[in-house]
Amino acid sequence: MFYPSVALAPGNPAILLADVGLPMIFVTLPLMAYALVPVILVEVWVGKPLLQTSYGRSAWVFTVANVVSTIVGIPAAWMVMLFLDLAFGTTISPHISQKALEGPVLKVIFVIMNSAWLGSVQSVFYWPVPLAAMVLLIPSFFASWYIEAFIIDKMVEQEWPTVRSAAFKANLASYSLLFVGGCSWLIFSLIRHGTRV
Repeated sequence: MFYPSVALAPGNPAILLADVGLPMIFVTLPLMAYALVPVILVEVWVGKPLLQTSYGRSAWVFTVANVVSTIVGIPAAWMVMLFLDLAFGTTISPHISQKALEGPVLKVIFVIMNSAWLGSVQSVFYWPVPLAAMVLLIPSFFASWYIEAFIIDKMVEQEWPTVRSAAFKANLASYSLLFVGGCSWLIFSLIRHGTRV
């Protein structure tokens, strides 16, 4: 499998990947861009009755809101998670030995705690990548909700509580769909490569 961090690494990419790890923004941002059309369709279907607008108007409003939240919100959510990863990592990582990370439960916890940038401790990426992508859906949801609510509020005549509720329910529906997709990706990866973590 090809990872952008390999392409960006000078010298010997195979060696540098082991030291650099995988910045998950290179995975999540393209995936969210690919998912943009189904996400918009789901959010229009959920948000249209709440905003009491036509389908055409709802489609335009949610398209603009989702494009902006993808361009701004996803990187912002990733940077917040990266900051938290670095903050907690510098506190906890020195106390975790390489041998301790051989256990499957600790490996999963380590991936969750380092979801923004999968570290060099990961010898395989087939299960950590989908798991980290699913963890990153949580901050991305909140970033998308607030950004989209702000944009929709500027484009429709509804009151702020109605707009906020519509954006929340629309994002809850679309992110539930993305979470199911992430679960399917993780299960497929585990079945394909064997269930050993």
